[in-house]
Amino acid sequence: MKQIFKVLIVLFIVFSSKLYAQSGWQTLPSGTTESILSVFFINPNVGYVTGTNGLVMKTYNGGDSWLKLKVSTNKTMEQCFFTNSTTGYIVGDSGLIFKTTDGGDSWNKLNTRIKWYLYSIFFTDDNTGYAVGWGGCMLKTTDAGDSWNPMNISNLNQINLNSLYSVFFYDNNNGFIVGQNGFIIYTYDGGTSWQLQNANFQNNLTSVFIPTPQMAFCCGMGGVIGSSTNNNANWISLNSSTYSDLFEIFFTDYNVGYACGGYGQIMKTKDNGITWNSFYSGTDNTLNDIFFVTNNVGIAVGDSGTIIKTVTAGE
Repeated sequence: MKQIFKVLIVLFIVFSSKLYAQSGWQTLPSGTTESILSVFFINPNVGYVTGTNGLVMKTYNGGDSWLKLKVSTNKTMEQCFFTNSTTGYIVGDSGLIFKTTDGGDSWNKLNTRIKWYLYSIFFTDDNTGYAVGWGGCMLKTTDAGDSWNPMNISNLNQINLNSLYSVFFYDNNNGFIVGQNGFIIYTYDGGTSWQLQNANFQNNLTSVFIPTPQMAFCCGMGGVIGSSTNNNANWISLNSSTYSDLFEIFFTDYNVGYACGGYGQIMKTKDNGITWNSFYSGTDNTLNDIFFVTNNVGIAVGDSGTIIKTVTAGE
């Protein structure tokens, strides 16, 4: 009898702790089973997600409900980025870049003159943007997407440029691109020139984020999380406390950051990346992207139509 009682106590503790862990993230109805690959919010109420099979959706109420938007493709829509409340861009399969100037009511296909898969897009202002993708593809626009031109990488000609998965700029001049096999390059002049970084990562790097001018963070396959040092001259590996693949990294300030990935994994740091702790997300589906609107309000998206939200900084 005592043994049964002990077992019941243990089960109660485990069940209670799981309920407590789930309280940090709430599952939202998405209305789709497509894999959701990207999320971007304009403000706490208005946001967008993109995904497989031409999926583009918009919310007006912080993610409580989602409206499917019409885009003239069934190709994968990999990532979205908005420069203001009405103007946004989506990159994806076969060199596609779509643009809206009316908050997603209509989307126009832009001419990139390429057919390579584009993984990431980032704008530093209303006119200047960057897109990167398969085969070392690096594009830049200075006219709000009317034209896209390959960036000058003459100083990298001796380097095998593999797939590039993420581009991020802190300001108009300073930016990073990361990609396959631990590849990292840095620009200090708005993409006029690029410098190969001293990094010892072997795994694919899937995301990069720059919370301050002096420090950047990246994440990747096999639980890799790294940070730049010496004013972005070198990179070091951090203890992520996980071996799960990580697909996106996002910081809300200098100290607090998040990374998401396989098996619903969400990692969080509160000390500028020194330590990372896992928080239960309430799903076992792969999480492909994470975005915080405020220090406390965040959205993560993933496979099988997964959308989860926190209003308590993930805890």
